[in-house]
Amino acid sequence: MKGLLKSLSAGLLTLAISGPVGAFGLDDVTGGGDGGSDVDVGQLVSQGDGLMGRFSLAFGNMNLALANTLDALGYKEKAEQLSARGNFYAEGNIAEKDAVERDIEVTREAVALVEESAEGAEAVSDAGKEALASAVPHYVKGVYESTQLLPEAQKWADSVSSGISSLSSNPMKLNELRSSTAAPLFVATNLPSFMESFAGATNNFVAFARSNDVEVPDDISNVSF
Repeated sequence: MKGLLKSLSAGLLTLAISGPVGAFGLDDVTGGGDGGSDVDVGQLVSQGDGLMGRFSLAFGNMNLALANTLDALGYKEKAEQLSARGNFYAEGNIAEKDAVERDIEVTREAVALVEESAEGAEAVSDAGKEALASAVPHYVKGVYESTQLLPEAQKWADSVSSGISSLSSNPMKLNELRSSTAAPLFVATNLPSFMESFAGATNNFVAFARSNDVEVPDDISNVSF
């Protein structure tokens, strides 16, 4: 991961923390005891559930940001689809691994479309400007939540990996850990590359919005992950 968002102003923090945000308690939950006896599978699973809840908030806002942007650009049908997906996640719903994998791939396509279409796009109508303005807080929240989540998700994934290694001689606990952490492990593994591409779309959105006289905070200018 190249780096986190360079600066977050007090105003951005106030806007972003509109819901509960916090670490999901990465204590020492792995060890090298006999048969992985020191591995707290329940703790790792609980932390993974917390990760998924925070991912849902971030991912939901990112989809809503993209939806409003594509609406302004004239992609009405795609915007409606993204809006429905964004609302599902932003409401705190937790999806299974297969659904998360599918939704991240579909959202990647939307990210690419925004990045391509927003660059050098012509001025939009008043309705388009309203859509761009509506996208701003969702970009802010999506970027902020992901910035906070990325290092914790990677640390948690390392703990799970260590736990899996320690449980090699305890197949029952090993299977429990693997099956119960499949979705958050997928998120932790794929979130860095997804956010790198989302950063490109965000930067093009900022330029596009400002060219249409839509106010955007400096905090999401030149986003880099």
